[in-house]
Amino acid sequence: MEDLQKFTWLQQYIHTPYKIEQKENDEKVKATPLGVLPRPLGVHERPRWTPLSKEEKTQRFLDEELRKEREDILKRVSGEAYYADFHKLSFHGGKRWIAPEQLIKEERSLYLPNLSGKTLASSPAILSTGMGQDERRAQLMSLGPSIPTLDGKAHVAQLVRGNVSLVAIVNSQISHEQVKSWTSQIAERWRSHERFRFIHVNLQQNPLRTFLVSFFTSGLKKTIPRHFHQTYILSYDNVDYIREAIGLENKFVGHLYLVDWEGRIRWAGCGSPWNGDNSVSTAGHMLPIPEGGPSGQVAEGIVQGLGEVQRLERCLQVLMTRLDALTRTGKI
Repeated sequence: MEDLQKFTWLQQYIHTPYKIEQKENDEKVKATPLGVLPRPLGVHERPRWTPLSKEEKTQRFLDEELRKEREDILKRVSGEAYYADFHKLSFHGGKRWIAPEQLIKEERSLYLPNLSGKTLASSPAILSTGMGQDERRAQLMSLGPSIPTLDGKAHVAQLVRGNVSLVAIVNSQISHEQVKSWTSQIAERWRSHERFRFIHVNLQQNPLRTFLVSFFTSGLKKTIPRHFHQTYILSYDNVDYIREAIGLENKFVGHLYLVDWEGRIRWAGCGSPWNGDNSVSTAGHMLPIPEGGPSGQVAEGIVQGLGEVQRLERCLQVLMTRLDALTRTGKI
């Protein structure tokens, strides 16, 4: 009994400095105000959705620079504790940044990497070329857009090409609710536009969760409106190599990307939306956000203090107006 008490005391003594240091770090993080998105998100190389040829696979395998870069990423990922993302939820609800007030400049924006998987739709929505505009719109509102697939899978890089897309990456019920708080009104308002895409990517990498999600697909179909089944993708892709690039720093948090017709990320948000006023919100701290932040936004739709949902609405409106103009002139 005496030995056990000594061991317990020694164990507490050893872990006490670590616990104190961890608590101090946690308090610092909680006290640190959230800032605007600090950099453009995405990858430099335009993503592709077609399979690599043998020569291309060999070339990538022998690329020493690419191999070293991936090794560094894997070292950082493997060094994270399994429950680290869950622990981060206690800081600002897992939110990492405030979404920018403006679009990221075209010349500074980067590409959204390709993600693929099967959709919730039982069969593809086929829009007949012989239909009138009103009939096409009615079918679009009922069944959702007709989307291309390759080997039975939908590819995000292919879906966003030529459209303005709102791409949500979710992993859990928490992230679903967060994305819904951003998009419930916006997606419904724009879904009748033939060149608007609202894409859900349910990204699962845990084998058990993957099995459960596939097992309860019928439940998802009841939860997700039918007109979004075509663009709701169940993906099991490995994102370890691109997680940092697209700011996907917490798998339990919903992430939202506004993507232009070239597949470039022009705006991004995460977690629950900030209200834009001095009321208590999930963002935690209310600070004025300077115009033209370090992520390189353009001076369009600037209104200081706008909430994040309103920022998204304005940026989406700007992109849709540009796309309509390009479509009318035959440039797209």
